[in-house]
Amino acid sequence: IAESEVEAQPIRAVSAREPKAVTGEGKREQIDAMLEIVAEGYRPTFDEATATAQQVYDKAIAILDRYMLNDFSEYERVHAIHDYLASTVAYDIALYEKYLAHEDVTDEHPSFHLEGALLEGNAVCDGFSKAFMFLCNLEGIACVRITGAFDAQAHA
Repeated sequence: IAESEVEAQPIRAVSAREPKAVTGEGKREQIDAMLEIVAEGYRPTFDEATATAQQVYDKAIAILDRYMLNDFSEYERVHAIHDYLASTVAYDIALYEKYLAHEDVTDEHPSFHLEGALLEGNAVCDGFSKAFMFLCNLEGIACVRITGAFDAQAHA
């Protein structure tokens, strides 16, 4: 949608949900907990210790506020989420090539997670799938991640 069409008072499905605190020992656990909280149908709440998770959440809400109209159908919402991710997040080819070459690739890399896709604009399939699921779930659209293997390589 054109910037001039952005809703003055956007309505997010997650705003009306019961709150649940984000917890976890470190950034990774906290962001994963936030992803789970939203998937379970709650609205995440944050404190000083969970500031990075809140940054990811705030970015996701800002994306939805910018690219969703209140009267969008569920189909239009899913389509807008897809188009946003496809047009703004680059596939992390360098990380994928390291993975294929069996180089030391840790799953802690941001491209495997929400912050890679939403904050850094760089992701592999796992980061894309988590971002898509997260944005859909924030909008109240049921969405699950499917993981497995293709051609003996892990995939999401």
